[in-house]
Amino acid sequence: MKTKLLLLLLLANFSFYAQTNLVPNGDFESWSSSTPTDWFRNFSGFVSESSVAQSGSSSAKLLITSSANFLNSVYFQAQAGKTYRVTVYHRVASGTLTNIELSLYHKPSTFKSELVKKDDAIFSSTTWRKLEFEYTTTATEDIEVDIFATGVTNSEILLDNVSVVDVNEPVYTSIPDVNFENELIDYGFDSGTPDGKVLTANIATVKYLNFNKSSISDLTGIEDFTELEELIITSSNLTSLNISKNLALTYLDFGYNNVTEINVSQNTKLKDFYCHGNQITSLDVSQNVLLEGFMCQDNKLTAIDVSHNPELGMFDCLDNQIKSIDISKNPKIYELACENNQLTYLNLKNGNNTKIRKGFTNFKNNPNLTCILVDDVDYANANWAEWKDATASYSTACTLGLATSVFDKVAVYPNPTKGDVTITNLSLNKATVYSSTGQLVKSFALDTANTNNTISLSGLPKGIYYVYLINQDAASAKKVIVE
Repeated sequence: MKTKLLLLLLLANFSFYAQTNLVPNGDFESWSSSTPTDWFRNFSGFVSESSVAQSGSSSAKLLITSSANFLNSVYFQAQAGKTYRVTVYHRVASGTLTNIELSLYHKPSTFKSELVKKDDAIFSSTTWRKLEFEYTTTATEDIEVDIFATGVTNSEILLDNVSVVDVNEPVYTSIPDVNFENELIDYGFDSGTPDGKVLTANIATVKYLNFNKSSISDLTGIEDFTELEELIITSSNLTSLNISKNLALTYLDFGYNNVTEINVSQNTKLKDFYCHGNQITSLDVSQNVLLEGFMCQDNKLTAIDVSHNPELGMFDCLDNQIKSIDISKNPKIYELACENNQLTYLNLKNGNNTKIRKGFTNFKNNPNLTCILVDDVDYANANWAEWKDATASYSTACTLGLATSVFDKVAVYPNPTKGDVTITNLSLNKATVYSSTGQLVKSFALDTANTNNTISLSGLPKGIYYVYLINQDAASAKKVIVE
C-alpha cells in the first residue's frame, strides 16, 4: 500500500505534521472493484486505478464521458470555527482537459449544498498540479469533497492525495529513540510518557543540549533544533549523526561513541569540533574556517588536512593512522598532539612556533618520522626535545618523505618543467607540493583508478619544489625544478 504523503515527508525530513487528513482514502490506495473505497463516482462515468501517482503507488484516473466526470467522498465531520486546507493534485493522463473544480458540500436538509469551491483551468501531462484553498467552518457538521472535471470526451485525468487538514494543528518532530525523548522530558521540552514525538515549537529555539553518558543511540529529531549552538553527546551509543540542518552550531562534541562518518560541511559557524573516540575513517573540515579547537584522536583516520583552518589553536589527532600533518597554514596553533600515528612527514613551520606550549603537545611514537620541519632548530631542541622520538630530528629544510618500494617505478616528467607535471606508473590518492623551505603551495586530489595523473605547477616562481606523493599505504617526495 502506498505510504501517504505526510509519512513520506516524515521519512525524508525526520519531522512530521500532526495534521490529520479528514478525507477517508484521500490517497486512493484502497479500491473495491473499479471504485476507490469511500468514494462515489458518476453513475455513467468511469474511474480506474492508475499506477502513476503523485506519491506512493496509485491514483484515481477519471475518463471524461459526455464532456465531464466527477468523484465525491463520503461524509466526514468538520469542527466549527476551524480553518481547513483543502487540496487535490491533478495531472492529465491523455487528451484535453478544460477545467477542474474542487468543492466542499454539506447536507443541511434533504439535498446537499455547496459550501465553497475553487477551479483550475491550467493542466500538465508531465507534472502534478496542486489545486488548494482554505475554508473556515461555521458549524460542526458532516461535509464531503467533490471533484468535477470537464474536457474533450475520452480524455483522462489523474487525481491523487485529496486532503482536508486543520491548518492550526501543531507540528511535531519525530523522536524515535525513547532515551532521547526522556532526556528532552528532563529538560522540560517534552512532558508525560514518551510517545515518539515532541512539539517542534518547543525545541526550535533551544541553544544548548548536553547528553553526557546517556543511552541515546539515535539522535533523529536533532535536525529540528534549528537554533542549536552547542551539542554535547559524549560516551553514548551513537553510530551515526546528521547535523547538516543545525547551521547555528558553534560547539559540537560527540566523543566516545561509535560513529563511522560525519559531515560538517554545512556547519560553517563551528568553532569547537570534538569527535574523538569514534570509528571515523575520513574527515573534511575545509569549510570550517572558524575552527579553533579540533580533537579527532582515537579514530581510524589515515589523512587530515587543516590548511583551511587559520584560526585553529588546539589540534589533537593522536592514535590514528595519519601519514602526513602540515600546520604551516595555522599560525595560532598552541597545542598539537599527534603521537601514535604513522607519520612520515610533519611540518610545524608556521612562523609562530613560540606559541606552541607544553601540556599535551607530543610527536612521539611515529617510528617512520625522521625529520620534523620547524621555524628554528635551536628553539625546538631547547624546548621540545622530549616531544619527539630519538630517531627524529628538527630541521628547517627536511627532505619530504622516504621512498619505498611502491614508488620505485614511478616517473615524474618533464623535470625541469614550465607548468604541467605528469606522474605515471602509480595509483595515487593525493599530491601536495612544497617549496624548498617546506611551505605548502599546492594540493591535488587524484583519481586512484588511474596510474597516470597530471598536475599543474603553473604560476609558481622558478625554483626547487618537492611533490609529495601519497597512495593508500605509503608516501614519498619527488624533487621537481620549475623553470
